[in-house]
This record gives sequence, C-alpha cells and structure tokens, in this order.
Amino acid sequence: MGVQGHDAAAGHKAAAAIRPDSNVAPTQLTDTAIATVEKVATAAGQPLPHVKLATPPASAAPEPGHGVFVWLAVAVVVLGGTGLVLTGRALRRALTRPPPE
Repeated sequence: MGVQGHDAAAGHKAAAAIRPDSNVAPTQLTDTAIATVEKVATAAGQPLPHVKLATPPASAAPEPGHGVFVWLAVAVVVLGGTGLVLTGRALRRALTRPPPE
C-alpha cells in the first residue's frame, strides 16, 4: 500500500497492522480495505467519516423455503406452456383434417 505525505510513517504503521487472508470473500476484502483507509487517514490526522461496510448482516440470509417456491413456479410455467402447445397442435390437426366423406 502506498502512503505519501508528511505523516506517511504513521500511515505505514496503521496499514502494516492489517493483513487480510488470501481466501476471504470479496465483500470481506472490501470491508478490510475500507477499514484500512479509515485507519490510515486517522493515523495521518485526517479522520474520515465512517463508511457502512459491504458485508450483509446475518439476518439477510435467504429463507430456506424460498428455493422451493421458485422451483414450484418454474414447474407451473413449464407445464402450463407444454399444455398450451399440445392443445394448439391438437386444434390445428382437428381444423386441417379433411371432413369425413
């Protein structure tokens, strides 16, 4: 991380204390970067306003029944579309068939 200016030594110390793992999620890496910038700015005597972190709260996890609803909706659409196609084909055959003699 490059830190410049007359208070660069304090910024280097603040940035050196933070070492993210190599296998973290992108949102966690973003949170670490935001925290690092805030700490470097504070160490240089120019504190920044706190920024809301990108990591979603634990309560934002998807509900377990949500996936079932999606698959049920997909099944209804597919079966409904198949029914319409088969009905249309049967009607077309009935209308294009020559009348019995």
